[in-house]
Amino acid sequence: MSNQVFDAGRRWDEKFSEGDWPVKPDLALVAFVSDLPSGKALDIGCGPGRNAVWLAEQGWDVTGLDASAVGLQQALERAKQKNLSLATIHGDIFGIELEENTYDLVVMANIHVTPTLRKELFSKAISSLKEGGKLFVIGHHLDDLGRVGPPDPELLFSEDILDKVSEGLEVIKLQRWERPPEDGDAYDKENPLRPISDIVLWAKKR
Repeated sequence: MSNQVFDAGRRWDEKFSEGDWPVKPDLALVAFVSDLPSGKALDIGCGPGRNAVWLAEQGWDVTGLDASAVGLQQALERAKQKNLSLATIHGDIFGIELEENTYDLVVMANIHVTPTLRKELFSKAISSLKEGGKLFVIGHHLDDLGRVGPPDPELLFSEDILDKVSEGLEVIKLQRWERPPEDGDAYDKENPLRPISDIVLWAKKR
């Protein structure tokens, strides 16, 4: 494992050890995936497994990938509590090779990286999908800069940004997804009930 990957893993180990993280799956994932027949799924950056464990509950054969050993251990413990099977890969997506044409579903939730790394990330994710496989991406919208997500606007998402990295995909949905603020989100002092604006990409590999 390179020093860069080790540092990323250690940083997230500390974050996941600091307190409880959300255990409920992303509501957008539930909305888009619930009607799909189960198959093989890869959750890139799965952390403590909020989405991976839910997918396993729905009958998916799930592999969770993360640079944090702590996050993966938390995901495995949650799966065990529910008598579910969950495979894991400990490593950074940019430091490992994914099997190509393998997965029916790839999930990427809140992975915010530089534009250059974003292009590489999407290329790897798309290559790992079977023909006809689905890609689910959710992240913080550029419009919510300063409320949630990284403070660097280059790391956030917009419709145009996601459209540009979707080569090789048939885009089914690319839309804003509003949700109530969660613990850790910065609320709007003038309008505390103002929803958080995420953005969702739901696409199929051609």
